[in-house]
Amino acid sequence: MIGVVVHDGQVLLDVGPPGDPLVVAVRLDHHLARRLTARLWRVHWLRLDLEQGTGDLFASTRRPVRVRLPLAAALALVEDGVPTLVTA
Repeated sequence: MIGVVVHDGQVLLDVGPPGDPLVVAVRLDHHLARRLTARLWRVHWLRLDLEQGTGDLFASTRRPVRVRLPLAAALALVEDGVPTLVTA
């Protein structure tokens, strides 16, 4: 399970046991996340690429779609509980 914590203006991404949480230099953007997912019927899962600073959202409308998201919007979806795979 991935945890996203906002503490003192920093985003901490806890990806599991081996080590300290990752500090991500970005502010969560819930407004952008809502806007980018508004027309989707179902959000399935999210892949975060921390090196590129992006996320790929896998969802469906009438057919499966993949939506490229900025990291700020992707992390907002992680905080909202979307199942996530992290690549670094």
